[in-house]
Amino acid sequence: VKGETEDLLKNTDLVLVPCKASMFDVNALNHTLDTIEDLQEGNPGLHSAIVITQGYHSSGILDDLRTSINGFGHSVLATEMKYRVDYSHSLTYEKGILDSKNRKAQEEIKGIAIEIENLLRNVR
Repeated sequence: VKGETEDLLKNTDLVLVPCKASMFDVNALNHTLDTIEDLQEGNPGLHSAIVITQGYHSSGILDDLRTSINGFGHSVLATEMKYRVDYSHSLTYEKGILDSKNRKAQEEIKGIAIEIENLLRNVR
């Protein structure tokens, strides 16, 4: 992370790190989290939280993934973004997913927003 991104993160309170619900993505988290930890040396107020994305509804792998992710020592949001076609289509909606008719997707996004608010309240 160099240049503008590094400068941006020096003035950031929270980095939300998406992690697709696959072991390949979990294994790739190491590099991203190492970068965040390096940047925390210059910005001790920088916090991170991982959000699990594209999980399948009936997949038992999510519990294993969550256990692996918890082992990284970073916050992991309780709310997961399930795999939903409406997330792709939401780019065409005026207000994004909140403009869709998919109540479950709306609940996921609202749940993530509430968790972020709570995290930010606790770090200030």
